[in-house]
Amino acid sequence: MIKKFKSIDKFNAATVFLIAIYVISLIPILYAAFYSHPTADDFSYSIYVHKAFLSGGNIIDILGAAFRKISESYFNWQGTFSAIFIFSLQPAAFSENLYFITAFIMIGALSFSTYFLFDTIIVKICKSKKAYSLFISTLVLIFNIQFIFDLREGVYWFNGSSYYTLFYCFALLMFSVLFRMYISARTKQRMLLFIPALFLAFFIGGGNYSTALCSVCLMMIFIFFVIKEKKEQWYIYVMIFIVLLAGFIVSMAAPGNLVRGEYFQSLQMSPVKAVISSVLRSAVFISEWTTFAHVILFIVITPILFKISKNVTFEFKFPLIVLIVSFLCFATQLTPPLYAMGTVGSGRQVNIYKYSYYLLFLLNIFYMCGWLNHRLKFSVTFGKEISKYVKVCISGVLVFLMGIGIWGYYDSHSLPSVETAKALIEGKVQQYDIEYKNIVEKIKKQEDYYIEDISDTPRFFGNFEFDGDPQYWTNKSVALYYDAKLFSLKK
Repeated sequence: MIKKFKSIDKFNAATVFLIAIYVISLIPILYAAFYSHPTADDFSYSIYVHKAFLSGGNIIDILGAAFRKISESYFNWQGTFSAIFIFSLQPAAFSENLYFITAFIMIGALSFSTYFLFDTIIVKICKSKKAYSLFISTLVLIFNIQFIFDLREGVYWFNGSSYYTLFYCFALLMFSVLFRMYISARTKQRMLLFIPALFLAFFIGGGNYSTALCSVCLMMIFIFFVIKEKKEQWYIYVMIFIVLLAGFIVSMAAPGNLVRGEYFQSLQMSPVKAVISSVLRSAVFISEWTTFAHVILFIVITPILFKISKNVTFEFKFPLIVLIVSFLCFATQLTPPLYAMGTVGSGRQVNIYKYSYYLLFLLNIFYMCGWLNHRLKFSVTFGKEISKYVKVCISGVLVFLMGIGIWGYYDSHSLPSVETAKALIEGKVQQYDIEYKNIVEKIKKQEDYYIEDISDTPRFFGNFEFDGDPQYWTNKSVALYYDAKLFSLKK
């Protein structure tokens, strides 16, 4: 009994140590956020809210301004109503000193939703140890942040990160709530969870099309499973699905989508070609992202998933079907941008593909472990072995990450923690902050018709994206935002 306790204690200590590493790795990333500022679409979507706030408007006035922007965009540009609502409330609309919280919101949402999902699956459903849940989710989060596809558009830029990273987090939360509803034995608890699930479903339906479409597909699979298992109150899950689908349809039916579509008409794909391209591009992404570092990640986690699956009563009958269906669901995320624009989307969109890449792999590894445990009747004991194994694996992972970090300091494609720390030490973010504020002051004072953009922008921050044409959308948006005259980019 004492030996067993020591084994658990060692694993808990290792988990706490790993969480500490994750928190420490976030320090330079979050510290750099204090020098970040709104750019591009941040201005155009928050103009009405910004003006309502400056004029002393109350919460009703501010919400009214946000809905005004939703209505305008719905009929003139895009139908993603819940996303536009969030765009309108970007932090700098209330104070330019608040924009730093963008990074805190995105990393906080990603961390909470990831921990909540793994806690739901590993602790609540599989009845396993919380230490396992914390260990796996922390490792996934380290890779989510340190190997993010586009740091600027996924963490520092409110408009881009809220559109994709935040809605990805909403989807994780919604399915976590659904799973908790499913396993709950009490009707009252299910009904309490029903309200946030309903709200999240409608909100996701009105968000980015990649997350919305993928959520619809996953929800259909979930509903099929619920009905097949003859679950009590199955109709409440159907109601949530209907709300999700309704939000998605309302978003797709927007007249503004047709207006926007005209700009990309020559690039658009047929639905069939978009689906085929989604599958092919997904395979390419997976092959590109499965690097040595990621193989190490999955090797570290596999024995723990094997241990967890061993005690699950669920029969893992169809590993091949799960592999195919989960891959196709992953691929649905790529279909909307390929259909509408002929591309997989910009960095902010690719970010959510990569986030879900880890979930895709872990789902299939877990299912395969369950299949091996229940079909081949493998007999594996994990007494002291798992504690020793975890200690060795953590040591290996930390040495590997430190090696990557040291190498990254001298490489242009370094880890975000290293890149931001380096930029802070060299004063690049501080210089960016000074130049940004000077440009804003010039625009407000209206002294110069020709305005320079930021000269040396850190890769993880953005420029204003001004143009030589004063009628260019960014120039007009910034001028309107600050109640200034139109200006031109000085070249």
